[in-house]
Amino acid sequence: MRGLTSLLIRLYYNIKGKVILKPIIKKAIQEGRYNLPSKYFYFDNSEDGFTGNKRGWYDNYLGIKANELPLAEQVGHAFTWCANRNPAWNLRYHPKASLDLTSLKTAWRGSTWRHEWQEGFHWYRCTTGGKYKSTFLLIPVFGNKSVYFRFGWKVYPEYTMENRQLPKYKERSVWTVSFRIKGST
Repeated sequence: MRGLTSLLIRLYYNIKGKVILKPIIKKAIQEGRYNLPSKYFYFDNSEDGFTGNKRGWYDNYLGIKANELPLAEQVGHAFTWCANRNPAWNLRYHPKASLDLTSLKTAWRGSTWRHEWQEGFHWYRCTTGGKYKSTFLLIPVFGNKSVYFRFGWKVYPEYTMENRQLPKYKERSVWTVSFRIKGST
């Protein structure tokens, strides 16, 4: 039931974000902000910023100097990041939409605990806190491309498996469904 509640809250914020965010994003970019105003906190992204470029994602991975683009393109990239790629990322801080992972143990089985592209078929199944499930599949499809499929509570088993402390922005989990094509870089 907790997963369904998380999913429904995320769905509500995802739809609302697609409706209201463009003018809010435009104003925030014009003001030179990395984060949205506090009343839009759940639509924001504490890790990468609402533009996705707080830590240089566009610069590093796409070779785009996002902050040098014309305003309309900056707004387009930020909207894609904030409303489509990582919609309502900060819902991980919403008490009804998330789990606190800091005191829960994660049991893992599978062939990997990382989400990066790897050659071949890889998978894992995690159970956190004895009842919260997460599944990840990386299925080769052609050349160096694979289908990345992840559903359930968004956990980071590599921290448990490598006995590392969770970063602050990964201490809470939301229920997610993620599907994309990944390839080697």
